Amino acid sequence: MRNTIQSILLVGLMVTSALSWSQPVASSFPWPAGKRAAVSLTFDDARTSQPNGGAAVLDQYGVKGTFFIVPGTAKESLEGWKKVVASGHEIGNHSLNHPCSGNFPWARSKAIENYSLEQMRAELMDANKSIESLLGVKSEVFAYPCGQKYVGRGRDTKSYVPLVAELFLLGRGWLDEGPNDPAFCDFAQLTGMEMDGKDFDAILPLIENARKNQQWLVLAGHEMGESGTQTTRLSMLNTFNSTEIGKGLTPHLRQGFGGQASPSPEERGGVDFKLGVRSQFRWNCIGIEGPLSPGEGCPKGGVSGGVDFKLGVRSLVR
Repeated sequence: MRNTIQSILLVGLMVTSALSWSQPVASSFPWPAGKRAAVSLTFDDARTSQPNGGAAVLDQYGVKGTFFIVPGTAKESLEGWKKVVASGHEIGNHSLNHPCSGNFPWARSKAIENYSLEQMRAELMDANKSIESLLGVKSEVFAYPCGQKYVGRGRDTKSYVPLVAELFLLGRGWLDEGPNDPAFCDFAQLTGMEMDGKDFDAILPLIENARKNQQWLVLAGHEMGESGTQTTRLSMLNTFNSTEIGKGLTPHLRQGFGGQASPSPEERGGVDFKLGVRSQFRWNCIGIEGPLSPGEGCPKGGVSGGVDFKLGVRSLVR
């Protein structure tokens, strides 16, 4: 009898422990003005559907997105991309050649298994130069091609996350499983959750989950249309922007876009924006004034906390 009771207690403790381990913990990030979460829209590869009709859907609602581009592909619709920039959208770096694992047949000639950190550094810097030459903007944000964050193979494999942290304000992943906690996340490897091929009914639970846990949901897509592989549905974007979740506030543009005025200090202390994408946001150090440069850590005595949003727009979910 005693052994039976002990076994029951042990199983109970194991179940309780497992449930406690799996329970999500709400973010401690101090969202402003009663908001509880943020949603960002990001798009990769400089697909031709993005400047040719896709971005216009966002413009219709005053929503700003982040487009992570490959310069060579952007040249195919250069005038369209210039209009995207003029509309206030953010342009990010998605590398020069889109290197991914050579396990993808199309990537064998640019396999990251054959890259060194020095080669990746040169590629990312060259991509930034090309983007600035083509569009007149400096990319300060980056999305990892294929969401892969390493170079080399076997014992010589190395992460290039530290390189991205050095060169950019943030790096975004792909096909991740959850949103970001702004009070905890590593800005050099933010999660990016897929929105391709999904109706609004499939996106809504992601938003609700982010709201429940007071997180920052970064959605990532590719083509912008209604059908096809790796396509973010325009009908989903229209529904999203027409709901109470997506509408209501006019986006504020950060200093640097179209000569718009810089936001107030109160806005810079949090996020006061409608939907869209985030742009350069930097950690502030508690007790240390001023934003940090890309890759810079808190000075001795400073504690990371809070964000200072620069350039860009954001959607806050109540």
